[in-house]
Amino acid sequence: MRALTLWRPWDQAILHGGKDIENRPWRLWESQIGKPIALHAGKRYDAEGAEWMRSNGLYIPPRDEECPLGIVGVVVFSAATGFSDSRWFQGPYGWVVADAKALDVPILIKGKQGLWRVPPDALLEIDRQLGKLS
Repeated sequence: MRALTLWRPWDQAILHGGKDIENRPWRLWESQIGKPIALHAGKRYDAEGAEWMRSNGLYIPPRDEECPLGIVGVVVFSAATGFSDSRWFQGPYGWVVADAKALDVPILIKGKQGLWRVPPDALLEIDRQLGKLS
C-alpha cells in the first residue's frame, strides 16, 4: 500500500469534512486509481488553508493542536482529472475521492513526499483497524 502525506487539516477535510477532491501538481498514477492509499497527516498545519475552508463555508477544521499526526485514514481515489466542478478543486490536477475511512487510532510514523510505501508494521495496524484493504 502507498501513502500520501498532507498538511493538516487537509487530511481531516477529506476524512470528516466532505472534501471530494485532492489537488496535486501531478497526475495520480493509473496503477493507484481504485486502490486504497493511506492518508498521512504531516507535521505542518496550514492555517491559511484552514481559514480558506472556513471562509468559503466548506468545513470548520480542527485547530492545530486538535489534529492528529501520522497515518490517520485510508482513501480511495476513483480518477485523476484536470477539471472539476467541485468547490474544493484548485488544480492543476484533482484526485477524485471515492471513499475515505478514518482510523480510530492514528499510527505515528514519519511521512515523505510523493506516494510512498507504508511499512509492514503500519500496514498490519491499518488492517487491524479497518480490515484487510491491501
